[in-house]
Amino acid sequence: MWASDGARVDALRDKVFRLCGTSRWSTDQLREALQNSSNDVNKAADALAAKVPKMPETDSEPPSTPPGLRTPAKPSFIMPDTVALTPAQVVAAPPVAPVVRVGVGVVVRDPSDGKILVGERYGSHGANKLAFPGGHLEMNESWEECARREVYEETGLQLGPITHAATTNDPMPAEGKHYITIFMQADARAGQTPVNLEPHKCKGWKWTSWEEIVALPADRMFIPFQHFVEIKAAEEEAKQAAEARAVAAAEAKEAAVTAAAADLIAAKAIEGALAEEAVVDVAKPKADPEVMAKATTEIVEAAEAEVAVEAGGGAPAAGGKKKKKGKSKP
Repeated sequence: MWASDGARVDALRDKVFRLCGTSRWSTDQLREALQNSSNDVNKAADALAAKVPKMPETDSEPPSTPPGLRTPAKPSFIMPDTVALTPAQVVAAPPVAPVVRVGVGVVVRDPSDGKILVGERYGSHGANKLAFPGGHLEMNESWEECARREVYEETGLQLGPITHAATTNDPMPAEGKHYITIFMQADARAGQTPVNLEPHKCKGWKWTSWEEIVALPADRMFIPFQHFVEIKAAEEEAKQAAEARAVAAAEAKEAAVTAAAADLIAAKAIEGALAEEAVVDVAKPKADPEVMAKATTEIVEAAEAEVAVEAGGGAPAAGGKKKKKGKSKP
């Protein structure tokens, strides 16, 4: 916003002078041009410049102004596209607010042995730390596109199918940075050898086993790399614990089944023994009291008769019954 009409008029005169090398308009004419152009200096200057032929560039002074018109001072410079600030203005300028940036890291595997490509960072934040290939996600770029581009730019490798591996939150207070890192994973196409195509950013690439990566000290890892390793190590530990629980549950189930089978076998044996006893008991003849009494009487009488015969008198023993005639034993 301009401080006064006079300031707007002066600005308009300077603008017209820069456009066509002269300003042959009175103050009233310039003020009217401003009003007709909605007080927009640029619009008014463009309208006036269209009416005045542009003067050829020359080091001579501009032509004299008719009497009654103020000749503006020739500006000492033309406004450039970018303005250079003085040191005082730089100090007084408000600081630029930091933003959270998005990075993409790529876990590249060797299809022959499953080893992973790891490099040592150089010349940027995280220098001398180990990390995967990767970089910034560019405008309108997909995660997969970024992964392929960064790996090819840094190593020359082309990748097979790519999948998402993990996402980490990576604040770096000591360096004044904060990243969200999206980790993608893929196998390199067979028969390729990684090449260090950005030696100003990386000291070199090396195929490394996962066991070697997990064993690295934390101070050797770039922060996003470290967070990824921690996440995957925790997932592997949880997976192993789940597998151990599953094995223990299977063993307990097998033991329970074995014990139940043993109990069933014992129950069947007992049931079979009881059934056999019942069969034997049913097969035995039942004793009739009358039959038993008659048989006992006959046995006693036969014994008495034998005793009498042995005595030679033919008479039964004392207290015995007399043997009937014709019924003696031959």
